[in-house]
Amino acid sequence: MRVLLTGATGLLGRHLKLQADRPAHKEFDITDPVSIKEGLYSLIVHAAAYTNVQKAEQDKLDCLYTNVTGTLNLLNAFPNTPFVYISSEYAHNPVNFYSLTKSMAEQLVTYHTATYLIIRTLFKPNPWPYEYAFRDQHTLGDYVDVIAEKIDK
Repeated sequence: MRVLLTGATGLLGRHLKLQADRPAHKEFDITDPVSIKEGLYSLIVHAAAYTNVQKAEQDKLDCLYTNVTGTLNLLNAFPNTPFVYISSEYAHNPVNFYSLTKSMAEQLVTYHTATYLIIRTLFKPNPWPYEYAFRDQHTLGDYVDVIAEKIDK
């Protein structure tokens, strides 16, 4: 089974141990359809994203282009390949521009490929920097290494 992992140098990508082609951004830029090299892949794991939530509010075009257009470029390049999309827990109910782009990309995934898995997640800081935490927080997020291990399986 040949797997393509986008975003291999990002927070999640660095923790994933799955055997995959891990092209560098310079050689495989998802925002540039020309740089997407077609291959015979059995699975696409799309973890590349614009993730600076605060900066996305001022840099909307880059965020949109990376998260939405980049996802569409991959879907167009690999239309019949099973697709795993790493999304945000907030895509279900967007609270900012970043989560809106993740929601839009999720919609593209559902419309452009028949076989897909969308993983909505949230990474908590590790080590936990706070002495106390709210008990009633509404999140299923976890540490990136815990989530990566589950994705690997």
